[in-house]
Amino acid sequence: MSNLSKISFRDKSSKIEEICSWLSGHGIKIDRSRVKTYRTHINEIADYYEEGKVDELLKLRSFHELVNSCFEVNELIQIHEGLNDLKSQSFIERLVEVNKGPIWLNAENTSSSNRPRNIAFELHLAARFSKAGYEIDLSNDADLILKDHQYEIFIECKRPHADHGIHSSVKDALSQLKKRYSSSKTSKTIRGLIALSISRVINPDMYLLHSNTTDDLNIKLQSINLTFIDQYKTNWSKPDDKRTIGALIYLGLPAIINDQNILTNCNQFDFYLNDYVSNMDKDVLKIMMSRIIEGRIAIRPY
Repeated sequence: MSNLSKISFRDKSSKIEEICSWLSGHGIKIDRSRVKTYRTHINEIADYYEEGKVDELLKLRSFHELVNSCFEVNELIQIHEGLNDLKSQSFIERLVEVNKGPIWLNAENTSSSNRPRNIAFELHLAARFSKAGYEIDLSNDADLILKDHQYEIFIECKRPHADHGIHSSVKDALSQLKKRYSSSKTSKTIRGLIALSISRVINPDMYLLHSNTTDDLNIKLQSINLTFIDQYKTNWSKPDDKRTIGALIYLGLPAIINDQNILTNCNQFDFYLNDYVSNMDKDVLKIMMSRIIEGRIAIRPY
């Protein structure tokens, strides 16, 4: 099932202005950051589009640069919409890091410059869970903790950049989850999830996915995630600690829906539950899935 919500370029421009004011209000300087570049590009898109001069803009900026900026801003919008009420020092420190890093996604590397987008992925997930009504905790060493009734769910987030990095990323996440379980002092039922963003593995150069219809796009995105799960699930399906109950697989990429002539940002989420998971845990995860994604795919047109 798809969720297609439209937002105008001018509304997107207004949202990036809100985000910049929000960051500045927390003492985060954007003057020399990647966020400033995205702000410039989004404002230019809104201005040139309203004047009917998009062709002139494309003489100044490459189409790929503008798509990159739109894609990055959508994640910032998600973070702002879900977490703008947070004021903890640990959260502000993460926001400071998100503001850093290379402007272009394909300029990121695993040795020195991927931390800002790694943290952005953590906050993106936290924002979705917060908007879905979960109590979130970003103050711990864990990437994210969810609290819901009798459950406390630790989530470790990873963004492998290539196929060869998937095994080590999952191994690290499993090890980190075991440490979280042993150090937890909660009386609640503890569970853990690995959250894998496979966006860089699938689409390292930010290419556009072309689809004729929304239904066609849904099928393609789901197929990509399920193929990934089938190929790599042995990495996480038999952990040493059975409190780790599965993996959340996330794919984000830009796409074009031909029949509507829409340039869109896609967010595909899928859960894989390990075979030994109890029926009670399955019910908890099913509710979680339905609450955070409102169907399998969330699509935000540019």
